[in-house]
Amino acid sequence: ANATGLACAPSEPISLAPGESSTCTAYHVITQGDLDAGMVSNTATAAGDDPGDNPVMDDSDDPDDPTNTDPDGDGDPDDPTNTTLNQDAELQVLKTDLLSYGPDNFLDVGDTIYYTITVMNTGNVTIDNITLTDANAAGLACTPVEPLTLAPGESSTCTAYHILTQGDLDAATVSNTATASGQDPDDNPVTDISDDPDDPTDVDTEGDGEPDDPTVTDLPCISIQAFVYLEGAAILDNGSESYSLPMRKNLNDLRLLPGQAFDDVLFGTVYSPPGQPYNAAPWNYNGTEGDAFDSGGDPNFGDADYPSTVVDWVLVSLRDTPDGAGGPLCQAAALLHNDGHLEFVEGFNCCELDLNASYYLVIEHRNHMIVMSDQPVSIVNKTITYDFRNHQSYIDDPFGFGIFIGQKRILGTLYAMFAGNGNQTMTGSSDTDINFDDRSFWEIVNGTIARYRNGDYNLNGDSNFNDRRVWELNNGKFTSVPRD
Repeated sequence: ANATGLACAPSEPISLAPGESSTCTAYHVITQGDLDAGMVSNTATAAGDDPGDNPVMDDSDDPDDPTNTDPDGDGDPDDPTNTTLNQDAELQVLKTDLLSYGPDNFLDVGDTIYYTITVMNTGNVTIDNITLTDANAAGLACTPVEPLTLAPGESSTCTAYHILTQGDLDAATVSNTATASGQDPDDNPVTDISDDPDDPTDVDTEGDGEPDDPTVTDLPCISIQAFVYLEGAAILDNGSESYSLPMRKNLNDLRLLPGQAFDDVLFGTVYSPPGQPYNAAPWNYNGTEGDAFDSGGDPNFGDADYPSTVVDWVLVSLRDTPDGAGGPLCQAAALLHNDGHLEFVEGFNCCELDLNASYYLVIEHRNHMIVMSDQPVSIVNKTITYDFRNHQSYIDDPFGFGIFIGQKRILGTLYAMFAGNGNQTMTGSSDTDINFDDRSFWEIVNGTIARYRNGDYNLNGDSNFNDRRVWELNNGKFTSVPRD
């Protein structure tokens, strides 16, 4: 009953003398039900007549089966011929992403990553009760709806989305994995972790022969690679107009940077409040970059984990026009090292710009003149690269009057930011000029020893006549770069 194409030699009906035999063949086409059952059971029955026309019957026996059951009680075994089928219960989950910008065409908190998740039965048995989980996505919906039942070769398409958070923008990437779970015909669990078909890494986390790369959405965040010199840290601190590189790092060596501490023989422990120094006027930048560098006022931990080559903090920003109308597009405080390179301890976290546009790079220091790239800088591989050490700062002087300055040339072709601009709040132009107000600002702290002061123009930790000398060298200088 469970076979077709039955053919015997000689052909039926057959007459057999004692000891004679006939060989017959038949076949069974395997069905999905057979695979789900994992076995095909088959029994043939021979029926004939003896010389007295009495019926003679026998059910087939599988000679390879030693069970030898005899259900008809005729003394001959009648084990059915059971063919075991290899079952392969496999799911494969593929997950692709699409980053969608908001109506402003910039990447912001609240923008969306859309996911398409395809669940496929790549095995040879039916899998049912299939559900999907996706911890880092919302709005999961499948067609047909969950729980799914998929025959071999069938698939279901699901969708989900992830709304970008500030944490995502800070990390500049979102990683997402979906997991499908179901049951084979014997109720054994079948699972698969999603793979990103666009990722050639093909890591097989589960060891099932199928890749399980997470779907990683790289956000188009911009990083900065920049270099700059400060005149105050490059000029010799003996009152001369001589320069030396790499820059001095006295503030760091003396444990005067924000968050550092040292023992003063006269006044005991001196503890500089932690945090980057641009959280006050005129900058009013409230970044937390400096919070991690904190000795807690313990001189035994006086360096507060600053790298030994750090000179001071600077404030870095981008603008799309020279005048910076509308404020900085992105802004972050950075550590300045003695070779001039900047270190963004919390990243630049600029993820809201057009990667095909160009932007002006601006660097500010608490007692130096603001500088800006001489032209807008293109983004290459999501990075803006600019070296102020060998580029003059932006100067807007279309009529060639020569009243504006950019940077000071200090050694050969090398430039440094002008020092002596300690007062940047008294008037509307205080941040763009060096004048007598900056000398008055220095006079307020003159005589202060071993402290972190904006009037310390040569950045050696002491406010004295040598700082006034730095101011004198630059008094009367103006920049055409406004603070945005």
